[in-house]
Amino acid sequence: MVIKFTYFDGMGRGEVTRMLLKIGGQDFVDNRIAIEDWPKIKDQQPFKRLPVVEIDGVVIAETRAIEQYFAGQFNLLGKNAIESALIMQFVLALDDVEYNSKLIFVTKDEEKQKPLYKIFINDHVIPFTKRIPQFLKQNGNGVLVGSSITYADIAYYQFLYNYRLRFDIPIDEDLKEYIDKVENEPSIKKHLSNRPTYAF
Repeated sequence: MVIKFTYFDGMGRGEVTRMLLKIGGQDFVDNRIAIEDWPKIKDQQPFKRLPVVEIDGVVIAETRAIEQYFAGQFNLLGKNAIESALIMQFVLALDDVEYNSKLIFVTKDEEKQKPLYKIFINDHVIPFTKRIPQFLKQNGNGVLVGSSITYADIAYYQFLYNYRLRFDIPIDEDLKEYIDKVENEPSIKKHLSNRPTYAF
């Protein structure tokens, strides 16, 4: 299987897919596009957005579709249909949180963006992160679904990583324990040890 994954040279919407591929031990072409080169290839993409992945000549677009495909390929999408639905429930909840940042990116003035970021973090991101330990407690195994790390945990790890890196959001002991559990999974730990620091 020949896989070419195309995204910008940053984490953004591409890093969870890269993590899934690394965890799955899958070789792939990590095609990183410079921001200044994006206009040259934009019209070639199915929905004029990145990421996209090409698998043996078949192009798949949209972040969650790509992630869900690889999660299924690498047995990270649950042991049955119920677990798969619960995993997708948690992953799509992240999109609901991030939808609330839409106004920030419509506003082009950086000074006007600052108070909008503050509202987004305080009213949406932090309250959501405070609910994660409740989800973990309901499942009872230290992960969101089932008894081992799944796609949902990888997506939540990266969500928390991004907001801790950029905004230094508060993390309580229960959440820190969860983060440690995910990042100490051997294949994830190996990937993270080689991952450079990105601007986004």
